[in-house]
Amino acid sequence: MRDVYDAAYQGRPGAFSEMAAWEMLGESARLLPYDDLEDVFAWVGNGNPKYGVVPIENTNGGSIHRTYDLFHEKGLVHIVGETVRKIEHSLIAGEGMSLSDVREVYSHPQALAQCSQFFHTHRRFFKGVAAFDTAGAVEKVIRKELKFSAAIAHRRNAEIYGGVVLADNIQNTENFTRFLLITREGEAKIDPTRSTKATIVFHLKHNPGALSKALQPFASRGINLTKIESMPRRGNPFEYEFYVDVVAEPGKADNISKAITEVKRFTTWLGVLGIYPAWRGEK
Repeated sequence: MRDVYDAAYQGRPGAFSEMAAWEMLGESARLLPYDDLEDVFAWVGNGNPKYGVVPIENTNGGSIHRTYDLFHEKGLVHIVGETVRKIEHSLIAGEGMSLSDVREVYSHPQALAQCSQFFHTHRRFFKGVAAFDTAGAVEKVIRKELKFSAAIAHRRNAEIYGGVVLADNIQNTENFTRFLLITREGEAKIDPTRSTKATIVFHLKHNPGALSKALQPFASRGINLTKIESMPRRGNPFEYEFYVDVVAEPGKADNISKAITEVKRFTTWLGVLGIYPAWRGEK
């Protein structure tokens, strides 16, 4: 019989997604790591674990398009929460290594991009190598004893896997990642003292002003548009679907549902990925 876990995340112990999961579910949550985001969506879609924690955007690297794709591909989960974590990267290697020894640096492509200034400074000495996860990159470098190699991850991974920190805070300026809490069953508990966020996706006809008309119901109800992302529609060349985040003030969550009902009049299809408490804004 398969063990029961509270949440799944992509990565290895020490990953930023693991820290985000504990932040949203509590430090006693039982977490299950997977190598791929696809596995997180698949298992949560099957109902065990109940929750999944997935990254959706970063202030330096931008949107994580694979997460958007999986909402479309799996279609069984919805969003019930979010958090934002400050991302602090360190360069980690095995015992006895120094910065001058490093020739290859492993990490997730997003993490490599978030440390582009550090790479530019050391471009003559080492290169970045893509890995599936930040914590997994540290585990690989340390446990496989890769010579002349290091990894980029949070500094706590040096303690977890027995490495040393060669350089600290190597990320580009301020660096934050937004994480979503997803589930198959159950709805988010709306707190009237907090702002409420909704994430929706819709398709439009190719008509002048179609996007403006679809967004107007939010503006007319005082709902703030915080993000809009256009993605190509699969199987429909040069047609797009729009992912939109909107936020209502505390106590006005009902305005979101009313606006969405009106927005449907201007779309050919609309899906609600989640209506949930917005992140409070602590850093």
